[in-house]
Amino acid sequence: MVKCKRGGKMKAKFIKQFVQSTYKPEKRTPEIDGYKLDESLSDEYITTYWNDEHKKGVVSVRPTDDMQDIMSDVKIFLNMYKRDARFVKNWRLLDKAGRKYKFENLTGIGYSLGAYVLEKYKNAPKFKEIFLVSKPVAFQDLKDFKPLPNATEIRSKIDIVSALKPLQEEAVKTELIEPTTMNPIKEHKIEHIFKELDDDKEIGFGVEIDKMKVSELKRIIKKLRKGHASQFPISGKKKKELISMVDELLQKGK
Repeated sequence: MVKCKRGGKMKAKFIKQFVQSTYKPEKRTPEIDGYKLDESLSDEYITTYWNDEHKKGVVSVRPTDDMQDIMSDVKIFLNMYKRDARFVKNWRLLDKAGRKYKFENLTGIGYSLGAYVLEKYKNAPKFKEIFLVSKPVAFQDLKDFKPLPNATEIRSKIDIVSALKPLQEEAVKTELIEPTTMNPIKEHKIEHIFKELDDDKEIGFGVEIDKMKVSELKRIIKKLRKGHASQFPISGKKKKELISMVDELLQKGK
C-alpha cells in the first residue's frame, strides 16, 4: 500500500518551545529536543532548527511583537498583506530554508501572525507537517479556502483572531481547546493555550495512511477534494482505493 510522506507528531511542550524561540534573538535556546539552532537561517522573525542525526528540521515563525507587526496584522484584514514587508521577508527566508534542507524534511510552526504568514506561503503544502496556532481568519479567507493537506490547527473555541473560523471550512486536522475563560483575548495567548494541553500530548498526523481507518480516510478526502468531489467519489470505495485517492490529493496539494 502507498505510505503517506506526511506526519511526525510533536509533543505540545516542544511546539510551545519552538514558538517561544522566535522571541528575543539574544535569549534563544540553542537546542530544543535534539534540534540545534541554525543561526544562518534565523532572524528577528524566524528560527530554524535542524536535527542532523534524524535529518529533519523545524522552522518557526514569530507572532505579533511590535508596532510594525501590528501594521502587518491590519493589512491581513484589509487583504493587503501580500506585499507587506514582513510577509515578503519571512517568505524569502523560508525559501532559503527549503533550499538548504528540503521542505519534505521540515516542520513549520506559526503562531498568530506567524501562522498566517506560514499558511499563505506558496510552498506551505511541501512541508512535512505544519502547526498553525491561533491562526487569524479574515473575511477574504471565507471564500475559496482550501485547507492545507499537511496542517494541524491548534486554537481555543473563542480565540479572538479566529472568530470567523466557524464560517470557514475546518482544517484537515484540528486540536480544538475548550475555553476556560470568557475572555477571547486571553484565550488567544500562547501561555494560556498550552496551559490547557498536557505537555506530553502528541499533536499532528504522525501516521501512515495505510494504517488509517476507512472513516478517517473518507474525512481527509472530503477536506482535500473541495471543488473536485465528482473526481474523487468515496461511496462504496474500498480502503485501498481510498488510500490511492488520499495520496493523489496530497500530491495535488504540493
